Amino acid sequence: MSILSVGLAEIHFIAYVIENCEKLRNGLQETSLFQPVFEQVRLRCLRCVLVDEINPELLARFGTKQLEEVSPATVNRCLAAIRRAMYLAYLWELIDRVPKFEMLQGEREREFVLNGELREQFIGGLLEPCQTVARFLVNTGLRISECCGLTWDRVFLSEDGPSYVYIDKGKSKKAKRHVPLTDEARKVILDQKMISQSEFVFVRYGPRVAREFCFVAPISRHTVSEQFRARRDEMGLPWDAVLHSTRHTALTDLGAAGADAFTIREVAGHANVTTSQRYVHPISDTIVQAIEKLDAYRRRVATISATTNGQEQRVAAK
Repeated sequence: MSILSVGLAEIHFIAYVIENCEKLRNGLQETSLFQPVFEQVRLRCLRCVLVDEINPELLARFGTKQLEEVSPATVNRCLAAIRRAMYLAYLWELIDRVPKFEMLQGEREREFVLNGELREQFIGGLLEPCQTVARFLVNTGLRISECCGLTWDRVFLSEDGPSYVYIDKGKSKKAKRHVPLTDEARKVILDQKMISQSEFVFVRYGPRVAREFCFVAPISRHTVSEQFRARRDEMGLPWDAVLHSTRHTALTDLGAAGADAFTIREVAGHANVTTSQRYVHPISDTIVQAIEKLDAYRRRVATISATTNGQEQRVAAK
């Protein structure tokens, strides 16, 4: 099978099967009767992406072919799936190297931010419990998966000190972190204590939820995302107003409040500071203040220099 003939959906499925076979295998004893089954599925999936002895030239051809039908962002997600599959194959010693992957240029960045009155108007139009989730996301900068999986044993409220939630896993090692709560985020948590009847902080409820799941089962990220998109279309907002915009909004506000990229990285759990720098968008007032600080700094330097020169001249005159 040639990688050029494999569709995007198939490649994402292959990477998913490979990674989850590894997770399941790690959770089973070596003597498990299911072990050979997982090995067989894993190897069959790997064959789809390894039979060609993938190299940079083949990946470039694959990207060019896919661009005829989909956007650069979609192709890049697919390339990332192939890279993940090959990295796992390398760890399992099925291949001796992983080729260099070049992502395609031209991917559009989602920069939409929910500011001021728009934020309240947008979030206020969401139905519960999605409205509460969105309000918590925009105040913490958590990923939706981190929010939906949040349990009470990782919530720490304090009367006389900072309250925070602990994220114990995520997309990278940096995802494991403590996230302080704003006053509004803390209020959301307190309200949820009156609603949730399970280990999960954010739970499903409403007329369309089965009785056995109400106030017990964790809310689905897909439910929140679908309602977010519906609200966006209802208000006629741009294409990049997506659920991830809540995270982008929280981190952008953090940057506007004076936090540097390194602080934002710790709050957001980014793997590297380069990603955090994207969330710092200087606004006009911030830029003006920066220039004013530059002027003040140069005046201080000039004053110190003039004073030093004057003292040196008086000493030389004596």
